[in-house]
Amino acid sequence: MPINDIGRDDVQIYVEYGIGMSDEHKLVCNVWAHILDTVLKGYLLSFEIDKPQTEDKEIDAIMRTLNESDKFYAVLHGYLDWADKNRLKE
Repeated sequence: MPINDIGRDDVQIYVEYGIGMSDEHKLVCNVWAHILDTVLKGYLLSFEIDKPQTEDKEIDAIMRTLNESDKFYAVLHGYLDWADKNRLKE
């Protein structure tokens, strides 16, 4: 995610995703944040979205959901605040 979305440039967001086990028309996503130059990588949240009709639209749908999610940004900034207080530099 761009620095202007998060407010800093030392964070990488990872999303693991796959087809839902109980509904093949859904994508289940787990979101993680890694603070660069540290050992910190934290789980943020999970969410489920409708699976796009084509695979090449999956990333767009996931990013749109994250960008529009107040919960994602609240959890992310809470994690970043915690990480800043507990940072373990390598």
